[in-house]
Order: sequence, then structure tokens, then C-alpha cells
Amino acid sequence: MAFLGGKSFSYIGLPLVVIVFGIVMRSLRPDFLSPSNLENIMRQGGPLVLVATGQAFVIIAGGLDISVGSIMGLVSVIAAMAGVKWGLEAGILCGVAAGMACGAFNGVMVSWFRVPALIVTLGMLSIAKGMSFTITNGMTMDVPKGFDYLGWANWGPFPVMAVLIIAVFLVCLGALSLTTFGRRLYATGSNIEAARLSGINVATHRFVAFMLSGALSAMAAIVLTARMNSGNPLTGVGYELTSIGAAVIGGIYIRGGEGSLFGVLIGVIFFTALSNGLMLIGFSSYVRLMIEGVVFVLALYLNLLLYRRPE
Repeated sequence: MAFLGGKSFSYIGLPLVVIVFGIVMRSLRPDFLSPSNLENIMRQGGPLVLVATGQAFVIIAGGLDISVGSIMGLVSVIAAMAGVKWGLEAGILCGVAAGMACGAFNGVMVSWFRVPALIVTLGMLSIAKGMSFTITNGMTMDVPKGFDYLGWANWGPFPVMAVLIIAVFLVCLGALSLTTFGRRLYATGSNIEAARLSGINVATHRFVAFMLSGALSAMAAIVLTARMNSGNPLTGVGYELTSIGAAVIGGIYIRGGEGSLFGVLIGVIFFTALSNGLMLIGFSSYVRLMIEGVVFVLALYLNLLLYRRPE
């Protein structure tokens, strides 16, 4: 591993980068660190925390999930449709179930049919996108009354969305850091054959990682649907890039087996603050997209450099 290892960067280097970026942005736009804009960053980054956390589980297990954005679009329209027909709670449950089903399909194909994760999730990207546009004919859908509560309501000074997302994140952090499942997931991604020979059920662990990614993508889609107050097949567009970017810049080794969810959280803060700052400065959405793409490529290169192992 390089002198400045991946964990050192995610715990020390990346937070320093975020702080320096905040100072620079504060000098360019004094309102960047205003309470209202910080709350806006929190609301913007909340769904990405969930998606990037699920992505981290998959990457740690040695996979990659590029279907998360399309799954979010499908969940958004299913949750809206089911919610209008059967009520708010049913809509949320149907949405989460749809996301888990998509993740389970990915997990089965990767774990037991041995199809490469990139190919399977690329197929799911197309399937989920096609289904969401078929259901809606490309139009947005109404949501049941009260759906916007998750996206805009506060509990005291804290957004409801932020409280719920932090709670889910902490559960995932505990599962990955403190349980046998988490240790075996790291072992699976580090060396799949060695893990199998040591008695770890590799297929089951990878399956759970993909299903968890689908479930967390569904939760993120529901939050975004609540913020937009409409079901939209375009919900989640671009989250494939940003979720992988937040994970790898946060120290999750792109080839599996190493990394921490704490770094993922910092990575999400960085990506969200970057997008918000560029918007405040006045860059168009197209220019922001190009800059975020450059940052993504640099993050992948830095990730491989920091986790480089001696030959």
C-alpha cells in the first residue's frame, strides 16, 4: 500500500480537502456557509448517502452496481402509483420491495450464475428504465397526500429526512464494522477464492450486498420523490456516477475488500458541496457535469494509487 494509504486519506486527507474547499468557496460566495445553504446541501446530499452506502457494500464485496439510478426511477413511479391507489404506507413498502427485488435479481445473477456484475447491472439499468417509462409513458405521476413530509418536514431544527438517513447509515456502519457479516464481506472482496476456501459462503454475502444496494437505492428514491412531490422515471439520473465517485473518493477500494463507510460519508459531503458551490458561482448544469466527470476520473486514479499493493 502506498505511503498515504486509503484509510489515512479518507480519515485525514479528504476532510482537509473538504475544509479547504469550504474556505475557498466562502471567499468566493459568502452565502455558501450560510445556515440556509448548509441545510440545502444536507437535503441534496441525503439521498446520495443512502445510494453511496449501498454502492460501498457492493464494491467491498468485489462488485459494482451501475443500475442504481434506473432502480431509483422505477421505485419512484411504483411508490407514487401504489401510494395513490392503496395509501402512503403501501406506496413506500411497494417502492422498497421493488428496489430489493431489482437488487436481488442482480445478486442472483452475479452470485450463482457467475455473470460479471458490470454486465448484469447494465442489463438491470435498461430493464428498470424501460419499465419506469412504460408505466408512466414518460410522464410524472401524482403522489398521495402527505408524501412530501419526508422531504421537507423538520423535527425541531433537524430535517426529518436527515434524521432518518443518519439512522439508516449508522445501522449500515455497525453491520459492516462490528458484525461477522461485515468481516466476511471484506474477506470476500479481498480474495474471493481464499474466502471460499476458508468456509465463507461467498455467493450469499455478495447476494446480500446487491440486495442491500437495491433497498438503499429505493429509500433514496422515496426521499427524492417526497422532495419533488411527484413520481418521476428520471429520478436518480446520474446517481450511478456520483455514488461510485463518493465511495471511491471516500476510500472504498474500487477492486474490493477495503474501505470505510465513514469515508463514504465524507465523499458524499465533498461531491454535494462541489455541485452546490459550482451552482452558486454560476456554472451551467452542463459545465458542472463536465467538472464532476473529471473529478470522478481523478478519484478513481487516486483510489488505485493509494491502495496500490507491492508486486
